[in-house]
Amino acid sequence: MGWWDSHLHAFRVANPSHGDRDLIGIPDEDRFEGEPKQKYPRCLAGERKCPPEDCGGPWGYENMLKILADSDHEEHDGMLTWVGGS
Repeated sequence: MGWWDSHLHAFRVANPSHGDRDLIGIPDEDRFEGEPKQKYPRCLAGERKCPPEDCGGPWGYENMLKILADSDHEEHDGMLTWVGGS
């Protein structure tokens, strides 16, 4: 995903070899485990895959996309360099 593990995140993914869920990421011992038999949202596909690490969360990501879409924006070139040049 391109994240550097700078911030807490964790995903529980079903392991096809035994069916149990494996924890991937940086677990937080105080993180909510979820209710049994409750259905939770899943990310099945994504047009942009994921926001880059340290972009400022959902709001920073939205702002980043606006800046990248506007080649006249004063932060456009710097932001383009920060995300890898494309």
